[in-house]
Amino acid sequence: TTRGHDAHPPLERMIEHLEKTIDLSDEQTTQLQLIVNDYQPRLEALKSQDFETREAKREALKAVHEDIKAEIDAVLTPEQIGQLEAIKKERQEKRAQDKEKMKAKHKAIKAELEAYNNENVTPVLLVQRAKLEDKISEADKATIDELRVFFEAKKQERAKMRENGERPARPDQKPAELEIMKALLEKYQDDIKMLMAEIEDQRGQWQEDMKEIKAT
Repeated sequence: TTRGHDAHPPLERMIEHLEKTIDLSDEQTTQLQLIVNDYQPRLEALKSQDFETREAKREALKAVHEDIKAEIDAVLTPEQIGQLEAIKKERQEKRAQDKEKMKAKHKAIKAELEAYNNENVTPVLLVQRAKLEDKISEADKATIDELRVFFEAKKQERAKMRENGERPARPDQKPAELEIMKALLEKYQDDIKMLMAEIEDQRGQWQEDMKEIKAT
């Protein structure tokens, strides 16, 4: 069972919102307060009630709020309802516009980061990688090639499962290939540390530059 947080605002705040948004008469305010007094205990009871699923709780809350909206609409005039709908539409449009602006901004930042990496980071790392490969034995290079094939196949397998709506199962134990990869990393860790130390200043500059790009 589940006891979730109610995502809907308290009824008192709903009435305060109406009072600030549209011009309510004293009679309407009184009627709306009666609706609050009637439905607030029901909502509190739902909050403390056990439900089998979150979906069941959402549906129960949705039904009550639909009833509340119907009673509130019955108190308001058609003009007031029209005002509220116009305000709601305006806010939805603004949220949609803000979302599109944010998506465009993230896309631009991603493109700038990719261009920065291609121009500044990747060439340096490729040089260091070539230096490391000179230190790796032919037998280990062959093992690394086999590991790349294995992990790429696993990656494709997981991607296909997600496309089919399936969730990749977590293996009972780590594949042997992970232990082999770990052993190779330990074997060449001193060489890797030395090569990374050679570009330590550049790596620091990359981090600063990319942090600045993300902040734009």
